[in-house]
Amino acid sequence: MAQSIFTDKIKTFNGKWEANSQTSKLTPKEVESVQEASVVPLQFGLSICFALKSGQKKFIPLSRDSQLSEGEVVDPSEVEITTLHRLGSEDIYRADVVQ
Repeated sequence: MAQSIFTDKIKTFNGKWEANSQTSKLTPKEVESVQEASVVPLQFGLSICFALKSGQKKFIPLSRDSQLSEGEVVDPSEVEITTLHRLGSEDIYRADVVQ
C-alpha cells in the first residue's frame, strides 16, 4: 500500500497561532539577569530588548495589542510572556506590559 505524501512526507501546519490560556511573568532569576529592558524596532515590528548583565541581548516581539512605544524602558518584573503554538511549528513568544 502506497503512503500518501500528505500524511507522511509534508510537514503539517494547522492554521493560526493560538495562545496558551495563561501568560507568565519572568522568574526572579530571569529578572535579576536583566540589566535593562527597552522597546526597540526590528524588521517585523517592535520587540522588547533584554540587555542581560552577561552582555548578551535577547529580543521578544511585542504582542499585537501592546500599547508600548519605541524607546520605552520597561520593568522586567512587569513583563508578561504569552506562548503561542500551532501544530507543526515550534512555540513562539510575545511580550507585553499590561498597564
